[in-house]
Amino acid sequence: MGRASLYEGDITQLLLGHAVNLKPLFKELSKHLLASDLEETRDIMADIQTRVDRMKRRSQHSQTRNNDTYDG
Repeated sequence: MGRASLYEGDITQLLLGHAVNLKPLFKELSKHLLASDLEETRDIMADIQTRVDRMKRRSQHSQTRNNDTYDG
């Protein structure tokens, strides 16, 4: 479980900082993973992407709120 958490953290940071096209990644993984494992990987990536999207929305909301309260 420790490695999986570490990998999830790394993937989350990658997706936070960069726009990543996952289609080629899954195409390559499909050559090496069982169909059930590939589907599980897709589900995990979807969960991570949901978290990343939520973090980005919160960050944008926070920045907007801070800009609204700045008196300069």
